Amino acid sequence: MKRKIVILIASILLLGSMQAQENHYNVTDIHAFQTHMLVVAQIYLNGVEQSSSNIEIGAFVGDEVRGSDRVGPHTSHNYNRAHIDVYYTNTGESVQFRLYDHSTNTEYLSYSISVECLTRQDGYGTNKYPVVFNFSAPFTKEIAAYTENGGYYLITSPIGQVNPENVSNMVSNSFDLYRFNQNASLEWENWEAESTTNYHFSLEPGKGYLYANSENVTLTFAGTPYSGSGEIVLDYIQGAALTGWNLIGNPYANNAIVNKPYYRLNEAGSALKTSTEETYVEAMEGIFVQATETNQTATFTPQRSKAGQHAIALTNIVVSNSKGIVLDNAIIRFDKGQILGKFQLNENSTKVYIRQEGQDYAIVNADEMGEIPIGFKAENNGSYTLSFTNKKVSYCYLHLIDNLTGNNIDLLQTPTYTFNALTTDYASRFKLVFAIDGSSSLSAGSETFAFINDMGNLCIIGTENSATLQLIDILGHMIHSEQFSGNYESKLNAAPGIYMLRLIQGEDVKVQKIIVN
Repeated sequence: MKRKIVILIASILLLGSMQAQENHYNVTDIHAFQTHMLVVAQIYLNGVEQSSSNIEIGAFVGDEVRGSDRVGPHTSHNYNRAHIDVYYTNTGESVQFRLYDHSTNTEYLSYSISVECLTRQDGYGTNKYPVVFNFSAPFTKEIAAYTENGGYYLITSPIGQVNPENVSNMVSNSFDLYRFNQNASLEWENWEAESTTNYHFSLEPGKGYLYANSENVTLTFAGTPYSGSGEIVLDYIQGAALTGWNLIGNPYANNAIVNKPYYRLNEAGSALKTSTEETYVEAMEGIFVQATETNQTATFTPQRSKAGQHAIALTNIVVSNSKGIVLDNAIIRFDKGQILGKFQLNENSTKVYIRQEGQDYAIVNADEMGEIPIGFKAENNGSYTLSFTNKKVSYCYLHLIDNLTGNNIDLLQTPTYTFNALTTDYASRFKLVFAIDGSSSLSAGSETFAFINDMGNLCIIGTENSATLQLIDILGHMIHSEQFSGNYESKLNAAPGIYMLRLIQGEDVKVQKIIVN
């Protein structure tokens, strides 16, 4: 008798436990609908089949719950299924599904999985041939509120094409969401323009977008992660003001390397900074790349570790302001890899760049020794610092020449240079003179004393006494000679070619090679 009482009590407790197992998703009033259909589902979460009753699947039309059920084993077979009665009035309604894990109180959304309401007799799936639902943990990106000094992000979707309205918090508060178009008249296209043009575009896989929000928010992308090839076709619109520039994004849900040099936004979200294909593009991060002709592509390769970063021999040149805030950078590399033109979101921003053959570059290639002009343009009058970081490259000679002041800085001893700049200064203010270990060494007499400014004039800064300047061609013929004192600036009246400049000050004679284009 006692045994039967114990069994009865246990049964009552078990029944009470089952009754207490409430669902997270509940239909408000099943009698408000004319009929329902059955969906038999097999559920996977992050690639693992779910068998626990803690897993509940809910059916939705829009944001309205239309049915739910928990995972449970089939009575006569070893099947783990959910049997969802989906309530509706009209056939043809699109039903989407969400997963809720009661053990962690976590919801997983899947906007890519949907079915259409059918007749009650049809439904979807059987225990033997169920509808398979693959859910993935949501991907989140923290967004700090926009400020006057920054707060913009270059973002992309890790789940392929998605409507911004289906990304949690993306279109909440006051926000900016733009896609980039290299056409001059449609450079930035606003998702929610106040004018008659209202794009309301979807986020496409491999495309990047400019985003900001007035509040601190967490963007949540819910759905199946991208699993394509990672190859992105680049646009090249001949004649556009920004021909060849593309805003793309890492399509994968984890970090990836892209096979082109690129720009990313700085930490403040206020300006672009230069990176190479040996640095990682983060998940959900957008970048700017440059196509130089039609039919070019950029390919992302997902990576699981950070081994091998900075395998390229390079020198990174960074400019910062008096508060230590990094404003811009440029890169000299020694691997004959791809170069990258100079591009900024705001052309008035302070920038550092490398000018070659009449073009401004963010990334260039260099030989083992030589001279490279370093362009600098200040947004505001004030104090700035150039910092030089060398990776995988060892110099025997590395000097920065300030053409404005005449300062000659040995960067091997002091890798930074602080200076005052005006917005009206010559952009071609600096020059880097270098030689890598193992290359021919530079003689003391080969130090730079003259440069070509951005007006195409020959400049020599600050000779204390009267000096003689001579221009000599490669055959040794003197083309021009004149005397001057103080600063010198004049147009070179010489045919294109290679010349030697000779600067004579008493017994001091300096010689420098110069190229006239």
